[in-house]
Amino acid sequence: MKQVYIFFRCIFSSKLQCYRPGHSIVKYNGVICMHSKHLLFSALLIVLALRSAETLAQDTQKKHGVDQYQSRAKNPVAKHHHKKTKALLPEKIDLMENQTVVKNQDQRGTCAYFSTTAQIESEIKRVTKKEVNLSEEYQIRYGKGVLGHSQNGDGSFSSQNLETFEFSGVTLERDLPYQPDWFGVGLPCAGIEKKSEEAVEKGCYSHFAPTDEMQAKAIKLEGLTVEQIDVADLKTVLAAGISPIVSVPVNFHGWDDTTGNAYHSDELKKECDEKPDSCGTHSILLVGYDDNLEAVYDGKTVKGAFIFKNSWGHDWAKGGYGKFPYEMIENWGYDAAYTTLDQKFTLPEGAEVSGTVATTIEQILYAHEIDADGNLISKVSAKVSGAPNAMLYTSTFVTDEAHELFQLDGEYVRAPYYQAVGQDGSATIDNGVMKINQTTWDEVVAALTPVFLRVSVYIFSDTEAWKVLAREFIAL
Repeated sequence: MKQVYIFFRCIFSSKLQCYRPGHSIVKYNGVICMHSKHLLFSALLIVLALRSAETLAQDTQKKHGVDQYQSRAKNPVAKHHHKKTKALLPEKIDLMENQTVVKNQDQRGTCAYFSTTAQIESEIKRVTKKEVNLSEEYQIRYGKGVLGHSQNGDGSFSSQNLETFEFSGVTLERDLPYQPDWFGVGLPCAGIEKKSEEAVEKGCYSHFAPTDEMQAKAIKLEGLTVEQIDVADLKTVLAAGISPIVSVPVNFHGWDDTTGNAYHSDELKKECDEKPDSCGTHSILLVGYDDNLEAVYDGKTVKGAFIFKNSWGHDWAKGGYGKFPYEMIENWGYDAAYTTLDQKFTLPEGAEVSGTVATTIEQILYAHEIDADGNLISKVSAKVSGAPNAMLYTSTFVTDEAHELFQLDGEYVRAPYYQAVGQDGSATIDNGVMKINQTTWDEVVAALTPVFLRVSVYIFSDTEAWKVLAREFIAL
């Protein structure tokens, strides 16, 4: 089986205390199976940022991936425009049958790529009755790397992305899968200042342009037309059977992760203007509306709402879907657009989503020891199959007896290990090393008794971000 080389990095504090030598433990675990979508990743081995792999340490202000906040004044639109159209349009439109799987953009501000890809997927399904999983990463690399659009950040403009599809074509997710943020410990852009010229030059946001071969193989969307519209016309487009995109400001105080109800207001805008780093902008796909559906807008119950497909994973709200009261879009929506395909458009043979692939992890071996320098060394070995070009991530966290994650100076004590699976879907994790520095380990031992290690193996996909394949709590 082909070996894949790996790299690791440690997170540690600087305090020095006692030494605990000569401790080691080895544990064997049997076969574990799960299911994942078809994934494809380049043979390039990269170390992924801890923020992307473990949301436990994510910025508490931004709960989900959003683009950079842009302060916008309330729209100068006619009050209750959408409610006035009820006499001309159906009271309810539901286009769920045309939607594809809900995806997860993780912590990157790439929502506009996800919403526009979802719109194209929806249009392909409407015309062909077939479901596809298209690559957001290809659109990111083409837009930023080839055309030079929005190179100094993760974000982009939704309507511009749709126009790009006309000549870029599309690539399947399995041919170029989505990647997490390239900044952070061990990543290609570690230590590079965000928004800098160096970040642009080194492809920190574009992840470099797709190869000429990949561009040549892209599926061309013959007969694609793009229409930019006023938000007042969104219901009309939906009533015609088309799912449009729209952008909105995000203050997470107005977004309910349980119900999916989302709104913005003058007060929430004021908060964002004062603390822009805690807010963002977001692009989503509308999939229907209901004139009689109750929603909450600025603390009041109102009637009439749009249903939208989000890109924060299927665990968010109602299976990844939420609702905007009409007032939200009337007052704050912008950059609305949609595409249509020629009714004669056909997919290439084999492009349709064909189901899940069983990813198997077996012969898992955990080993832990204190080396001669007093560092905790945690190792994992395993064999993986059925995961073509997927990204694997293994982490070791220190926990207490109740399996609660342990912190020193406000940071979790942990160490990561990353590995890319080969194109054939098979890989061997051969003693993947995770090291917790001696200074940190001494401090752990002095503060915590007994000590447990939580060792986890994850796999990455564009639909679920990081999913646990195997997890073990080990007492030291």
